[in-house]
Amino acid sequence: MKDILFIDDDKQSLLLAKLFLEREGFKVHACTNTARAREILKKHHISLIITDVGIPDENGFEFYDWLQTVEEYKSIPVLFISGHAVGFDEHLTKHRERFIPKPIFYPDLLDRLHKMLDDAG
Repeated sequence: MKDILFIDDDKQSLLLAKLFLEREGFKVHACTNTARAREILKKHHISLIITDVGIPDENGFEFYDWLQTVEEYKSIPVLFISGHAVGFDEHLTKHRERFIPKPIFYPDLLDRLHKMLDDAG
C-alpha cells in the first residue's frame, strides 16, 4: 500500500479525494496546510504528494520548492491541483505534466498517480 500526502484547504474536496483514493487502495494522509504536511512527512513514508496550488500561507509551488531543498523529500513525486491557478502561469508551464485541474476527474487522477509512482520506481 502506497502512502499519499494530500494537501488542500477545501475540506470537502479533501474528504472526497481521501475517500476515493482509499477505496483504490492508497493510504491517504490528508491536511489543509503545509505546516501540518511537514509533520506528516516526518512521521510517515510518503510515496507521492498531491497539493493544491492555492493554499493559504504557503502555496503548493512554494511547498514544492521547499521539498527540493530537503534531501529525503526531493525525490517524492508531486502532483499539483487547482481550480483557479491565476497568477501561476510560469509555474504551470514548468510543471504542466504534473498538473490536474479541479474539479478532479478521478480516473485521470488515478492514471497520473500510477504513472508517477511507476516512474519513481
